[in-house]
Amino acid sequence: MKYEELQKLNFNGRQIIQINNGIPEFNKECIPNYFYLSELDYLNRAGLAFATISQKTMPKQKRPKISFKPTGWQEDETIIDGSLQQIYNRSHLLAWDLIGIGNEPKNLITGTRLLNGDLMQLFENRISSYVENYNNEVRYQVVPIFKDDNLLASGVWMMAQSSNCQGISFNVYLFNVQTNIEIDYKTGRIKK
Repeated sequence: MKYEELQKLNFNGRQIIQINNGIPEFNKECIPNYFYLSELDYLNRAGLAFATISQKTMPKQKRPKISFKPTGWQEDETIIDGSLQQIYNRSHLLAWDLIGIGNEPKNLITGTRLLNGDLMQLFENRISSYVENYNNEVRYQVVPIFKDDNLLASGVWMMAQSSNCQGISFNVYLFNVQTNIEIDYKTGRIKK
């Protein structure tokens, strides 16, 4: 799947879409143990993030406070699950629990609570549990998908594959939406 093809996806009620039948599309060459964060683009938006996750990369300390405000960041609140909550989270592309990179602009996007707290975390927890239980490495890649000059990502493309190719394996696109909220992706503002 190409970035341009993912930009054309429109939300139709399904928040998770399998890409390539769920099969990761990593390059075949061996990638050494490291992480990579692409430079911010001309609008200061984060891009491709990659890491090889292992027990060594998973931090033991508590996550530091995040002060950076990624593109599209807004302080809007609404009623979610019966209480007044922020609509947006500062979403790590490479989760703190997996790689220990905190307040780094190249690793942060603005994500809805649904995207970050529910959907991304679901897949990140699968990786974390697998690495902790089987002491195996996992290749992991996340790409935020921005349409045109939008400051808020439409979604994220996530792929993971365990080094033995038998444990973790997924290739998904997750929409950056929030239930019952209409978002202006150009600015990140909530349409009222």
